[in-house]
Parts: sequence; C-alpha cells; structure tokens
Amino acid sequence: MSSDLELRFQAALDYVLTKAVFEARDERIFFGLYQQIMFGDCTEAPPSSGTVDDMKDHASWLFFKGLEEKRGKEIYIATLEKLAPDFDPYTYEGLELNKRQQASVKLRNGLG
Repeated sequence: MSSDLELRFQAALDYVLTKAVFEARDERIFFGLYQQIMFGDCTEAPPSSGTVDDMKDHASWLFFKGLEEKRGKEIYIATLEKLAPDFDPYTYEGLELNKRQQASVKLRNGLG
C-alpha cells in the first residue's frame, strides 16, 4: 500500500478523532468507513436490543460492504477534505500523529 496514502489517512484519522466537530450523520460516515477499512465487511448481526445510535452505526458500516481498504482510505480523506476545507493532510501536524511518527522512527532505529 502506498505510504503516501497511509500517511494522509493517518493524518485524516487523527484530525477526525481529535479536532473535527461534525453533525451526527457525518460522524456516522466516518465510523462506517473506519470500520470497513479496519475490519472489512460487517459480519455482525444487527443489534437486537441496542440504542437507535447502535442501529445507525451498524447500518453505516453495512453501507460500505465490499469497499476495498485502499479505496476506503481515499474516500475517508476526500470526505474530510470536503467537510473540513481547512484540513490538509500534507501539512497537518496533530499531536497523536506526531506521537505515532516519533514512535515509528524509534522502532526503526532500534530505540523503542
């Protein structure tokens, strides 16, 4: 997988988790995409006794059934760029992203 795509996805993920404030429907898009990217197609049964939010979360994951990981990351980034025009994955330097990059460098250098 392209390391450029991975870095842009990690920046987008960090931004969504730490800085972004979206409407519930937009948060569900990111939730469904994230679940599909990380775990593949949803194989869980719909929640039989959960909240409406649980059911909507389940439906949002099902919506992306069949979507490949690479394409999911591209859509995740493009969706964020549309909803948060100030986000730029090439210049974003979020706290969590920096921590992960530093840890990665330490591991590669045998310091971790």
